[in-house]
Amino acid sequence: MYQLHLRQRDNVQWHRYVWNRLSTPKYRFILWLATQDKLKTRTRLQKFGVVDDCICPICGSSPETMEHLFFKCVLSHKGGTEVMKWLGFSHCRDGIGPLFKWLQRSAGTEFRRAVAYTNTVALVYHVWKARNVVIWKFQVPTVQNLVKVVQSDVKCRIQNLIGRKVQSRDVDWFQKL
Repeated sequence: MYQLHLRQRDNVQWHRYVWNRLSTPKYRFILWLATQDKLKTRTRLQKFGVVDDCICPICGSSPETMEHLFFKCVLSHKGGTEVMKWLGFSHCRDGIGPLFKWLQRSAGTEFRRAVAYTNTVALVYHVWKARNVVIWKFQVPTVQNLVKVVQSDVKCRIQNLIGRKVQSRDVDWFQKL
């Protein structure tokens, strides 16, 4: 029976992005829920009859879906664009899967790819956290604040975990961020 279940499991492509060793475990968990579309967005909560209104609490312009919250909402779209510029990328993709696939092809070295994944994981976590702050404390964060928090978290985390096998040019690139 066990062997039968092993053969029937789905082959997922997002595992290496989500379970990146450089990202914080609680951030990974939120991203994992997001990739499964299991976060309790207002659209999902409305389906269960928990809330009457499914409008995004941050921007108030569209229903709060995973795609809207993390890629089309003003806070996440501008924040994501700024974080990608900080890393030296020209633009951001519309979707978690396409973004990670694009980063995999475009980021260059393995270390730079891991830094880009870590930034994306941190951005998803902090957007979700900002969404909850809006709902429970009625405080909307600024894009600049969001970007600063993501940059600070990522720099601190990676500086503590940077390995000896990382090439010196990648270390120099990271120090200049």
